[in-house]
Amino acid sequence: GDDGGPDALPAPEDDTPQAECEVLVEAFRCPITQQLMREPTITPSGHSYEATAIRKVATDMGFSPQTKRRLRIYELVPNRALADAIQQTRGKVKEPRNTTGAASAASAASAPAPAAQAPTASAS
Repeated sequence: GDDGGPDALPAPEDDTPQAECEVLVEAFRCPITQQLMREPTITPSGHSYEATAIRKVATDMGFSPQTKRRLRIYELVPNRALADAIQQTRGKVKEPRNTTGAASAASAASAPAPAAQAPTASAS
């Protein structure tokens, strides 16, 4: 009989990295801006947000969006571990030991240059 064999099915490993990647990306998403965090900042309750967004909330509203507890701007601390994880996942930090100058280069590279430029008509 011809039973097709196990070779007919795609390997389940193909789906695993995508699923893990999606979970990692969700963990890197700011609950306020819904964007990938560039400067993750952590509150005393342990929640992380994009720095500019949580500073604005702390200044304007004075409480944490998730816990509703009082939140002051001086209580906010950069979440360096999360920032490193985001950079490593995006492939920006390839040599963790050689960080001198690499951080400024990585942040400069992460700012997208405007791609759309008006075509110049050459008068001849």
